[in-house]
Amino acid sequence: LYEVVDGWRRIYVGVLTTWQMLGCLASLIVGSALPIVLPPATAILMVAAGATPWRVAWLVSSSVQLMVLMSVSIRFFGLARCDRRFLWLYPLSVAGVAYILLGAIWTRLFVRRVTWRGTAYRLDSAGRIESHAATN
Repeated sequence: LYEVVDGWRRIYVGVLTTWQMLGCLASLIVGSALPIVLPPATAILMVAAGATPWRVAWLVSSSVQLMVLMSVSIRFFGLARCDRRFLWLYPLSVAGVAYILLGAIWTRLFVRRVTWRGTAYRLDSAGRIESHAATN
């Protein structure tokens, strides 16, 4: 699993800019993570603090967003001929992709090098992977 995560991290570092990765992360959070988290979180808030019209509207709208996300995912799984029984793992995949993106952003901003097959490659000032190996 480490090799898969590290490989995707290297791909993101090599292909996307930091701003593009931040955009992907924001899109992932808003479009995939929040629809999973908001309905139960809102329901818990309503039980603990009472149901206001805004909370009810928030619960309904976030639940509709979750239903749309799941129906699109079910349709996509069908078109791709994937086993729909694995759709319940979707929240785990969202967390995994977020972890990979955060690692790629960290690498691009602070580590400034990637290693592939034992050879380290520096990132140039624009964040692109240099074509020759790092010497230090």
